[in-house]
Amino acid sequence: MSSSSESALKKIAKLEQQLNKLKLSLTKAAPKETKERKPRTRKDKPESIESCKSKSELDKFTKKEIIEWIKSREIALKKANQTLKQDLVKFVWKQLNTQAAESSSDDSGSESDSECSECDSE
Repeated sequence: MSSSSESALKKIAKLEQQLNKLKLSLTKAAPKETKERKPRTRKDKPESIESCKSKSELDKFTKKEIIEWIKSREIALKKANQTLKQDLVKFVWKQLNTQAAESSSDDSGSESDSECSECDSE
């Protein structure tokens, strides 16, 4: 019996050594604690889509934000969710340019009307 108990003790010693090796390899392979990352913010992102002066500024908005802007303006755009962001940016840029052109023509038209009314009153 002593020989069987000795062999059992040897097996236990071997298993303990293997266990220690595994513990060491696990502690070495364990990922390091990562620092908490702050969410990335874009300091140069415009406050609103209307205030964008170039397409590159429009690119700073997410696709979801652009789609919400389109829906808020009640602009008909089929399959907006399936459209690529670049195509949406082009579409919104055209919309902004047409709105700017319309507002500038309205402003110039109202100024000329006011000038004419002043001329009539004199």
